[in-house]
Amino acid sequence: MVVPSLTPEELEALEILADPCKWAAIELDWHARWYQEEMMKATSNRVVIRAGRRVGKTDSMVVKMLHKCYTNNDFRILVVTPFESQIKHIFDRFRQLIRKSKNLQASVIRDIRSPNTIEFGNGSRIIGFTAGTTSGGGAANVRGQGADFIYLDEADYLSDDDIDTIISVAYEDAERIEIWATSTPTGRRGRFWEWCTRKELGWQEFHYTSHVNPNWTEAAERDARNNLTELGYIHEILAEFGDMAEGVFRRKYVEKAAGLGKEL
Repeated sequence: MVVPSLTPEELEALEILADPCKWAAIELDWHARWYQEEMMKATSNRVVIRAGRRVGKTDSMVVKMLHKCYTNNDFRILVVTPFESQIKHIFDRFRQLIRKSKNLQASVIRDIRSPNTIEFGNGSRIIGFTAGTTSGGGAANVRGQGADFIYLDEADYLSDDDIDTIISVAYEDAERIEIWATSTPTGRRGRFWEWCTRKELGWQEFHYTSHVNPNWTEAAERDARNNLTELGYIHEILAEFGDMAEGVFRRKYVEKAAGLGKEL
């Protein structure tokens, strides 16, 4: 079989399509910061991103998902968040970026808001749901959905029941279907904490404090220190789990006491 040779221009075009950051720079005029590029190029099919506020983790995922749809036929993306306001924000951002690209605009064949769904001419689609965490429904509205890529935004605010339902979608083909989860930590010792701390579970973790944002200034730091509690600063800015918010005693002392008890 004779393989046709490619021109330098064709090779360059393929290189751009293969790289979500290069593609976004040309197609969307969106330029990744160093840490956004680092996490967007993760190779694992289980990725967890623990990051402080204003780092741009959600924006990175929006760009990555658009790239997935643009470069794959019949690609199904499922976006799940704890709250309706987050789904609205994410899909508003999808639409803003699509308007920057004539190619993406031309490829959209359906765009609805209930549930938020964007479908492309190549058969790919993005559909968004809220998990219904506060109702205790265990993300019931996600049941029966199919996906090739699952994105959990603010995953540490999802209940364990929500997450059980959502990730079960991937059991259709666990080796192929990707799950990406981003969040600022709440301090809760739930699934998000396990994905970040239990390396044997196989999740590739990225951790960034708010300080990586090039727009973070001394004034922003001072404001955060003055207006957040110590625990709030640990969670929101340093993206550390710290101590759980509930309880009378600090976790480290409880764990230390438990260890001493075993020794006795």
